[in-house]
Amino acid sequence: MQIQEDVAHRVKKLYKDYVIEVTAPAVRTGGFTAHLCIRKDAKSYTDETPIHSGKVFSTANEALEAGVEIGKQQIDAGFQPVKIVVN
Repeated sequence: MQIQEDVAHRVKKLYKDYVIEVTAPAVRTGGFTAHLCIRKDAKSYTDETPIHSGKVFSTANEALEAGVEIGKQQIDAGFQPVKIVVN
């Protein structure tokens, strides 16, 4: 039996008043994809919105860099995160 490691590469970047968190999970067919979350914290709640790139990259680093750029583009385009109430 062959065991496949599930290694997700991860990076967090601060951009303007937002935190962009990107993971680069491996794709079964080869390569990596970028999943990102844009978060804005407040005292009583957290605004957090997940985004999937929908693209496959050759390396995890390419996927992470692309995810950060996608996050920056979303923020610059007037991104409004979904409000999540934390008790």
